[in-house]
Amino acid sequence: MGSVPVVHGDRDRRPGRGQLRPGGRGARRERRGVRRIRGDGSQQRDRDALRAGLLDGTIDALVSDHTPVDEDAKTLPFAESEPGATGVELLLSLALKWSQDSGVSLARALAVVTHGPAAVLGASLGKRQASTGRLLAGGAADLCVFDPAAAWTVQSDALRSQGKYTPFSGYELPGRVRCTIMEGRIAFGK
Repeated sequence: MGSVPVVHGDRDRRPGRGQLRPGGRGARRERRGVRRIRGDGSQQRDRDALRAGLLDGTIDALVSDHTPVDEDAKTLPFAESEPGATGVELLLSLALKWSQDSGVSLARALAVVTHGPAAVLGASLGKRQASTGRLLAGGAADLCVFDPAAAWTVQSDALRSQGKYTPFSGYELPGRVRCTIMEGRIAFGK
């Protein structure tokens, strides 16, 4: 695949809303066996439509339905296995890959994973609504410091998440996170 696969979800069609709601359909089949995840994005037309929606602004936010699942729960027979995959650790790099492959600016790629989701959440953020997803004096000091030129290969066993399964294992992605700061404190640093 030349472009970033995007997990399929059901589009919220209310006026002014272009986000994806959790859910979707299907299970993803892989060469090494069958693994169940919510919304498999296996149809090329679905991935193309999502990319186009992100590009033209129809879709406001790109988010991770981060649902890490223990390896034991993934190795059960298909009908008994839990759906889910690690996603939050990969979100920034997948957005950067989409940006590179689609000729989208870095600013747009960052907006759909920062300001876009914050705008969709709106008033549900309470006091943090004004500063979430953007940098403002006196706002929440939530930052991600990354090197957009550094490429890395996704290795399931190297993920920090509780669940190690990801359909992106083996993919080379751009953008290496160097440090994550939450509320002014270093939460992750390399």
